[in-house]
Amino acid sequence: MLAASPLIARVAAVGDRRPYIVALVVLDPDAAAFFAAQHGISDPSPRLLASHTAACAAVAAAVKTATSTLPRAEQIKRFTILPVLWQPGDDEITPTMKLRRRAVAAKYADAIESMYATSGMPLSGAYMEVQPGDWKQQARNRRLEE
Repeated sequence: MLAASPLIARVAAVGDRRPYIVALVVLDPDAAAFFAAQHGISDPSPRLLASHTAACAAVAAAVKTATSTLPRAEQIKRFTILPVLWQPGDDEITPTMKLRRRAVAAKYADAIESMYATSGMPLSGAYMEVQPGDWKQQARNRRLEE
């Protein structure tokens, strides 16, 4: 998924013993500054970009592109852009750049649970639901025709 967008620095996928896969996304600080300049955003901080509509749309497009070739059960259904940066040696990343899954799951448990607790249409702000194409709209149109 990192190759799908330079805006994404890190992704932690969560889905073990869950109904679907969700992801915690951390923005790249350099790409975030460039993205902010391109979109006329004065503050390129992760805190602001995590809830900015254009950044959420860019990440959603990258998630959809990166997971489109995977089986549906392995695709990311929802994601959260975290308003923080993960640095090597911090709680989330080891000095050798490996993800500390248990620490991430514990520290961001509320964000993870909120992605599973919410259902329905795409979420606003930092929480987004990845739409799998337009098959839902086609199904609605078929129901209306019947």
